Amino acid sequence: MALMAASPVGWTPDPGGLRRVVVMLRGSTCGSTVVQAEVYEQLRSMAQHAEFNNYLAYILARGPADARAAAAEPGDAEAVGVRQAAGLLLKNNLKRLYNSLQSPMQAYINGELLSAIGDDSKLIRSAVAVCITAIVSEAGLQVWPELLPSLMHCLDSSASFQDGALHALSTICEQSPSRLGEDPSRPLDAIIPKLLYFLQHPAPSVRSVVVHILSQFLVQLPAPLTPHLPAYRDALLNSAADPSPDVRRRVTAALRVLLDSQPAVLSSEAHLTALVSTMMASSADRDATVALEACEFWSAVSPAATPAIRPFLPRLLPILLDNMVYASDDIAAVDLSFSTDDAAVPDRPEDIRPFFHHSHIHRGGGGGGGGAEHSPRKSTTTSAPPESGDARAAGGSDEDNEDEDSDDDIGGDDGFGEWNVRKCSAAGLDALAHKFGAELLPHLQPLLEERLADNSRWLVRESAVLALGAIAPGCYEGMVPNLPHLAPFLTRLAADNYPLVRTIACWALSRYAQWLATRKEDALPAAASVLVARLTDSSKRVQQAACSSLAVVLEAAGPAMQPYLPALLSALSAAFDQYQARNRLSLYDTTGTLAEYIGYPALGDPTFSAALLGPLVARWNMLVDFDMDLLPLFECIARVVRSLGSEARPFSAPLFSRGVRVLNNVVVRATAGDSADGDEQRVLCALDLLSAVTTALGPQAEPLVAAEPALIPLLVAVGDIGRTAAAAKPDSAARDASSGACGLLGELARMRSKSLLWDAKLAEALTVLAGAAARRDSAGAWALAELSLMVVQADGASAADKAALLSPPLSEALPPLMQTVVARPAAAFQPGDDAVTAAVTLCRLSWALPDKVAPALCDALPLVTAAVAAGDPGRERAEAVHGLCVALGCNAPGIAAGMAGFCELAADFGMTPDEADAVPVVAAVLTSWKVATGTGWAAFVTALSTTVQAQLRDLYGL
Repeated sequence: MALMAASPVGWTPDPGGLRRVVVMLRGSTCGSTVVQAEVYEQLRSMAQHAEFNNYLAYILARGPADARAAAAEPGDAEAVGVRQAAGLLLKNNLKRLYNSLQSPMQAYINGELLSAIGDDSKLIRSAVAVCITAIVSEAGLQVWPELLPSLMHCLDSSASFQDGALHALSTICEQSPSRLGEDPSRPLDAIIPKLLYFLQHPAPSVRSVVVHILSQFLVQLPAPLTPHLPAYRDALLNSAADPSPDVRRRVTAALRVLLDSQPAVLSSEAHLTALVSTMMASSADRDATVALEACEFWSAVSPAATPAIRPFLPRLLPILLDNMVYASDDIAAVDLSFSTDDAAVPDRPEDIRPFFHHSHIHRGGGGGGGGAEHSPRKSTTTSAPPESGDARAAGGSDEDNEDEDSDDDIGGDDGFGEWNVRKCSAAGLDALAHKFGAELLPHLQPLLEERLADNSRWLVRESAVLALGAIAPGCYEGMVPNLPHLAPFLTRLAADNYPLVRTIACWALSRYAQWLATRKEDALPAAASVLVARLTDSSKRVQQAACSSLAVVLEAAGPAMQPYLPALLSALSAAFDQYQARNRLSLYDTTGTLAEYIGYPALGDPTFSAALLGPLVARWNMLVDFDMDLLPLFECIARVVRSLGSEARPFSAPLFSRGVRVLNNVVVRATAGDSADGDEQRVLCALDLLSAVTTALGPQAEPLVAAEPALIPLLVAVGDIGRTAAAAKPDSAARDASSGACGLLGELARMRSKSLLWDAKLAEALTVLAGAAARRDSAGAWALAELSLMVVQADGASAADKAALLSPPLSEALPPLMQTVVARPAAAFQPGDDAVTAAVTLCRLSWALPDKVAPALCDALPLVTAAVAAGDPGRERAEAVHGLCVALGCNAPGIAAGMAGFCELAADFGMTPDEADAVPVVAAVLTSWKVATGTGWAAFVTALSTTVQAQLRDLYGL
């Protein structure tokens, strides 16, 4: 049946067609999936008719009541629902099809929308607004010249029309602001003054939406607003005390945007003073949403506004401190009981954070170091503790934000997780401490002393401790004289009756960890003792605070914590038996931190190493291979094994075997197309553990490798997936796994593993590493050099056979590696960057196969020598210089242009034992160059710096 019987010009709906559309729309609001499936099929059929959108516009604007002949009259709520459904379908269609509709149909739809913009129902006005926005977004304003004049006319009409017009303008500004700016008729010249006038409108809802619209203009279309900025600024400042909390909130947010985007309009002393005064008053607003917006201001104060804040500090600081006291509804929101122990209460699944692996596998780095890279986590310097107690998970820096298992929002996610006035005020105090430093203390200290002495209100006392922690980084120098008295006080509070006080005291102690590390005779023992005791607290929140704070102190004090090892290891062991799933993650982190920062030889005592690894292995044995809880344990054990070195040997065989098994399980599933959730993380964790055992034991790991014949084929298989992953998604986890497999192959090559050398997959391993190196994977490049050198230095094969094995992969890797080196100027080289890694790799490969690599090195000798010189001193740079010497010994043409750079490299060489061994090789090349230059040697040397000349004379006798 046709939907209509009339032309779009002067269009009227056909009763039968209208009946069908109304019935379909009513069915779309039904909860039955069967009915909705039928409606979907009807929709597909009806959507083929161009007039269908006219019906939708008609029903949206007029409602199904006009179709009484076609259907039973619905109640008001149902009628609105049907109209909303029509609006949703119409909006979707207009976004796709408006430009393809015939002009009469466009005109009809436009007219119906404008007629309904002042509908009595706010829901319908909203639906009309989004339809209007869809048209503007799809076709622009020029195809609908009546729109903006009509909206302006509506602003002078009744309240419902005003609301509909403002809603339409608001959605257009949010979704298609550029359309307003590109209209040659400059509609904003008339709209903006009208909106500024409406800031005085008697209706709070109108004032609120007007502030929102003008804020959108400020962000998206500042140019049209520029002539009106002074009036806009004054209107905002005058509206800051608006009776409506919603208006005050939006005004506060708009003032922050104005200062950030148009600082010149607030640059005068009077305006800055007015702004700061307004923000201070808003920070004390009784409405939490207003106070939250205002407190954000103190966390990101621009340098221009800083002087204006100084006179307000005596009045501002009490406001921030008051805001930092827990509100009663905050406490009630988490049903917090201050006397009930919860350590034995299992965590809810939603309370446990997802785990993300942090790899320590060798990633190359261009010159020195070798082995696995250690990346100790920084102690956090954020303003407030996470309310979950994780002192190191407070987030804040960009680097921390890259760490996926840290909380970027101060507060964790255990019920206090939302960003609130308390946390925002603490962040603001932290920022002010960084801005003003010790200048803050004369105003702040009396306030804190008063609050800390308030024994009748423990929540006030808790907030004062929060403030002490918040100001620690910014006011550190000024606080040092107070710390001999403050630290014992915080230590006592860490044993307070209230869990929240114990939590905040543990965190505050960690904020002064650097000072504690210098007080080995008094403050450090007391702090270490109380933190160790709190590890087994009856409150889960305190457990996590103590655990994370202890990790920060371990990082700061390092070996100075060795005297507390027996008590610490005992407490950690007890904690493994006591902790629930969430806190166990913090426990793993603290255990790994202890191993890294106290480490060998302190943990070389078999009693200590067994006490450290014993609980981990016991937990390890409780978990099956597919348990996701095994993954953070893998990472923790890997950190411990790396730190213990050869002392981990008694535990290494089962660790290594299980790592291979987990890796194999994932590869088998992936091959069968049956991957499970978490498999990518399983691969990364397994590779990291295998890498840890390999690097810890060195050549002693060879029996473990030999006992696992599946290992090398697995590494080749995982490494090879990088080729597909690189094309599909450059930053995918598959690429990370591929890089990890390449790194582990390199570590096996570095320890000269005979299992790898004689494995049937050796040629494939070289191909995989060459492909990774060609993709600028630093781990693949490093591993390719390691494996190539192992092949060259191995016994049992002729030089021709070795060259035949190495030539194809090196041919693939050589051009992209060289391109990486020559793609940037020498001054841009930095240790560890791709260009330095590529240059070091190429030079090491030259040692393995000089005929293939030497010509390319010599052609780009100035850049190659500069890149190698930028590498870190050590074994890899020593091998790179040796390989470069081999290349220069080939007497390739054109090396004269780079010999000055080689001399500068030679002058800065030999600083480590590995490099010292290569000094004779460098000396031989320099001597040959001196002979080759003959009488030109003196002029060549004179052109070098005096420092280089002196080094050449002292090191090489030249």
